[in-house]
Amino acid sequence: MGVVIAIPSALKQYVNNQDEVEVQGNSVEEAFDSLCKDFAELKPNLFDENGKLRNFINVYLNCLLYTSDAA
Repeated sequence: MGVVIAIPSALKQYVNNQDEVEVQGNSVEEAFDSLCKDFAELKPNLFDENGKLRNFINVYLNCLLYTSDAA
């Protein structure tokens, strides 16, 4: 399934200066995996050295704030 991810200004340099990127995935995790596969330089800006989403990254799913606790 195609998923559109809005890219904040501070991270656009890692996705060819695009405002939005379409990736494949049936879950939030799959969408992030696809995003990081397509744009490898973006990954260290999204995830820490333990593979956890950095605390300043907010994820919204259908306009609602998504947390990993909700999964």
